[in-house]
Amino acid sequence: MSVPTPVAPAYDFSLCAKYRPVMLAHATKLSGSPAAAEDIVQDAFVRAWKAWPRFAPRSDLTLEHALRAWLH
Repeated sequence: MSVPTPVAPAYDFSLCAKYRPVMLAHATKLSGSPAAAEDIVQDAFVRAWKAWPRFAPRSDLTLEHALRAWLH
């Protein structure tokens, strides 16, 4: 009998809309280029989506603070 594979939690795509403006402003400031910032933010969200099953917020942080720290 095989052990069932755990199912990863669903990625919350509303995070993209919520955090995109802040991340875009930060990436633009760091890169100096709005076009490069767009690519940086897109890459960050793709990486977050791929890593989502490993996301485990610390118990001493609210989910909101944990997500912000994790995305940055």
